[in-house]
Amino acid sequence: MKVENPDNFFMQDIQTPVNITDINMKVLDLERKIENMPLHSTLGTDSWNSILIKKCKMPEVQALSIVWRRSLEMGEIPNALKVADIAPLHKGGSRALAKNYRPVALTSHVIEIFESD
Repeated sequence: MKVENPDNFFMQDIQTPVNITDINMKVLDLERKIENMPLHSTLGTDSWNSILIKKCKMPEVQALSIVWRRSLEMGEIPNALKVADIAPLHKGGSRALAKNYRPVALTSHVIEIFESD
């Protein structure tokens, strides 16, 4: 699609919500993404570990596809999936120095499935 007039194209009426509905997440896509998750990873903010998600893949895939589709239709992400815990990860050197740590965001494994390519 060629944008003829960028000023008009990017102007949005605040009354009109913008929804992303042309993204199609198929059940097979979700299954592949779950299969590609690392088996041993830190618990996310939802307390689901990757082993649980991988073992229960079949019953949860259909539910996840419904959540994803509904989220796109409404133009909203559930608040529980937007939460991240920040944890310090030691990079090396003295553990007493703050500069030897970097922050790592621990997010929900469910949102990571949706964010992956």
